[in-house]
Amino acid sequence: MPWEQSSAGRFERSFDPTDVFMKKVCLSVAAYSREHWTVNTIARGNFGSSNTDENSDALRRAWIQTRYNHPFIASVMEDNKHVYEAANETSLQSWLSDSFFVEKGTVDTFLLNVRPRSYSSIHYFPDSSELVMRSHHWQVDGIGSLNLMNKFFQYLSTDERAPIFGDEVKNLPPGHSEAAGFPNLATQGAEDEAQKMFLGFVENLPSIGLPYEAPTQGLGGTRRQTQEFPSSTARLLVAACKQREVSVTSAVHAAIAVAAQEMKTESSFAKNYTSVASYNNRPYLSSPYSDANNFPIGCYMLGLPFSRPTADFATHAQEFQKIYHRPLKRNETPLFEAYDIYAGKMAFALSQPLPSGMPAPSQPQLSSLGIVDGRLRGTFSAKNDVSLAHVEVVADVMTPSIVLYQWSWAEKFFLSANYNEAFYKDDYVKEYLHRTQEILFQGLGIKVES
Repeated sequence: MPWEQSSAGRFERSFDPTDVFMKKVCLSVAAYSREHWTVNTIARGNFGSSNTDENSDALRRAWIQTRYNHPFIASVMEDNKHVYEAANETSLQSWLSDSFFVEKGTVDTFLLNVRPRSYSSIHYFPDSSELVMRSHHWQVDGIGSLNLMNKFFQYLSTDERAPIFGDEVKNLPPGHSEAAGFPNLATQGAEDEAQKMFLGFVENLPSIGLPYEAPTQGLGGTRRQTQEFPSSTARLLVAACKQREVSVTSAVHAAIAVAAQEMKTESSFAKNYTSVASYNNRPYLSSPYSDANNFPIGCYMLGLPFSRPTADFATHAQEFQKIYHRPLKRNETPLFEAYDIYAGKMAFALSQPLPSGMPAPSQPQLSSLGIVDGRLRGTFSAKNDVSLAHVEVVADVMTPSIVLYQWSWAEKFFLSANYNEAFYKDDYVKEYLHRTQEILFQGLGIKVES
């Protein structure tokens, strides 16, 4: 589904199944003036100057460079298609006014109160020297957002002359189906594989989940809690995982599952921990889209279902290792031909009401960002020197399912929880996050000083 010019300066791309799925998920709470899974990429550091006005001007220039090189950030959804309007001087300034902001207050207060906007946006917090890049999840995933912010800081550092708009449409990225080369025509084998994946998910619902409070005044905003561990602990974690022949992601997800088992809501229906594992599909995209440096933006991830019966940490870790290391290359797996069909089935299911008596899903979900330094550098030295002290990804969460991120940065290890204030008290999430950390380190035989 390539981009096509529909009129002078207007370009459109029809949705593929990934787009349809993301629209269903993200806009499911539009009635509350909220958006689910909006991606907030947060960086704290030195952005080139101690002067707020100078920094603001440089950041605006970098944002304009980002718009030219990655114009998808200025696209909008209309019905079942993406629409991009080529920029001229007037529309560029209008877009800038709607997408670049200098903020007062704290990032945490911002995350609680922010509402959806038409475009991806940049929010500069001079008091704390922080920057938040907000993107719709149908435009980018967590790993892609780190790639995009890396490009933004490159533009900030080089501070080149403003580009001349008009031909930026050549930089619009394809949809997931086109970039991955998913087949247009489905075989019976692909239909069968897609149905198998879909039923493996829905037939094991409801999942083991966490008890939550029923909102009394609609949805609230997103809160976050983050645990940071020093490089000495991070090295022990990696070594312990290697010794047990599991990845850090597999071990962390095992701990998340065991903590959910221990703290689960009482339900006569829930038997398994059923959720979706997220995979970065960029390495498997067709050339040149597999090059994250040139194509950082795009929702190029796979969400594949799994269902795990109650088990101990070691058993879960070994099973998650199989889940996260299933083959994803084309011609190596039936997933390649089946994914678009499966995504379409999931999108349709999400548009249906829950069966009578079934509780809203509240199983915690994991998104692994891996070694963030490999996607987003800590220093940029050109015309302006930029250095980053902390990087974090936070998702707007509008359901009872807590979203956990795990990543490493500057040799440290991080584990965070994002959740909606309407469903959980801070102390409960703190307890769940702490218990997850305890299970992780105890299961790997690591002693961590409190």
